[in-house]
Amino acid sequence: MPNLFVAPGLREEEYREAFAEQLIMPNPFDERFGSFTGAITPKDRKRRIRKAKEYCNIDIVDRILRIKVDFGFRLREFDGFESARQRDFYNNYVLPMIQDIIPSYIYERNTLGDVFFHYADRPNSTVPMFLTIEDPERVEIETALGIEQFNVEVSATFKEDVQKLKDRGRLDMLPSYLQNLFGSNGMIQNKLSLGNDNMYRIDFYKRKYEKYSDPPLMKISTPLELRNALTDMDYTATYGLKKGILHFKVGNDKEPKSKDPAKIEALKKLVMSQPPGAFMLFTNSDVDLEFHYPKPEIWSASKYEAVEKRILEWSGISTTIISGEGSAYATAIVSLSGLRQQLLADRENFERFLFAYCRLINKKNGFRKVPKPVWARESLENNTDFLARVKYLVGIGVYGIEDLCREFGLDFDEQLAKKRKDAKYRDVFVPHFEENQGIVANIFGVRNDGGNEGGDDKGRPKTNNMNVRDTRQPRPSQ
Repeated sequence: MPNLFVAPGLREEEYREAFAEQLIMPNPFDERFGSFTGAITPKDRKRRIRKAKEYCNIDIVDRILRIKVDFGFRLREFDGFESARQRDFYNNYVLPMIQDIIPSYIYERNTLGDVFFHYADRPNSTVPMFLTIEDPERVEIETALGIEQFNVEVSATFKEDVQKLKDRGRLDMLPSYLQNLFGSNGMIQNKLSLGNDNMYRIDFYKRKYEKYSDPPLMKISTPLELRNALTDMDYTATYGLKKGILHFKVGNDKEPKSKDPAKIEALKKLVMSQPPGAFMLFTNSDVDLEFHYPKPEIWSASKYEAVEKRILEWSGISTTIISGEGSAYATAIVSLSGLRQQLLADRENFERFLFAYCRLINKKNGFRKVPKPVWARESLENNTDFLARVKYLVGIGVYGIEDLCREFGLDFDEQLAKKRKDAKYRDVFVPHFEENQGIVANIFGVRNDGGNEGGDDKGRPKTNNMNVRDTRQPRPSQ
């Protein structure tokens, strides 16, 4: 039992009896726990997952997670199909599910660590039926020679849904392995065993000899708990100020009680008729009340700075993204490199799952070639760097018109149809301009020379004394 300090006039046995409940509570700074966090941070894996879920509701953590999801990667399309049949299959059945699951994957990976993808096909079909993420708290792993077997705890809600399907005689709507959930006694089993044909796990920086990843949010449990304590302190101080008391003394030292009760009642009616907002207390003159209010410094936002700095350093997100304030533009751009690298690492891990999932789909549907994912442009990429990269690839002949359309979100077939249609109106629209070079011959080789008819044997227009550059001569830049 902890040591006690007993005030003068009190007996220790009475003190212990009166405060027995408080004495059995552990001191957060007890040497048995080693630290403040050690007293409040769970050690069990499932309890740590539950604690990480609680941390997701903290305002600054929620903001960080939403930023990572909003600025995260997006799948635009698949490319490199072996046939039109494969293209239609992926665009109709695979692409929508992958695009829908990516935000959940980013959120889950950065909060709970392990991401368990659960997928299945339609009954008696090779068409994907669903792709979802299971709660890691409900998944246990069994490994043997590097092969993972997953035991998933069946939730009560899922049991109810399956039972309803059975009562309606519609179990055939479920994949075959889910139809077999019912045991010999007719009850739904509590565990669902899955292999690599129906589940894939992406871990979060775990050691090879460890079975599970530790939730990433638990790495900052100390600053998060400290921030919660500071927030509670603000709430407590505000609540104390809100519960003010108006104290009215009746009588004086010589006459503790007033001889005129009517005056007291009149005073009560006058005070009670005023708008509420404080407790009202009427006492004799020998009663005095003393209030202790917190110092004004307690309301300063500076007390959060050290804690929030540690949280943001863990997240890799600059203050500039959170509030729009902070360093200069150049410094802010550099500060984004850490977040960009995190998102790229998340995408690389997702690509490994995507490759395995597509191989499984190909095997079932007779496809041989695994299509290549085409990612949307990174939200955090600087426009100047992006344009410089595109111009460089165009300049050395690597990028073509189709590549440019893809980079800028344009449909190549639509642009091709527009260009062919433009040929019908070549005499109506203004001549073609080449960037920084002035007026040149348009792409159709027709009149564009200030009035001269005809042209040379290559379809180029004639030139005269007007301010028109002869395209047969080298450009000024050359």
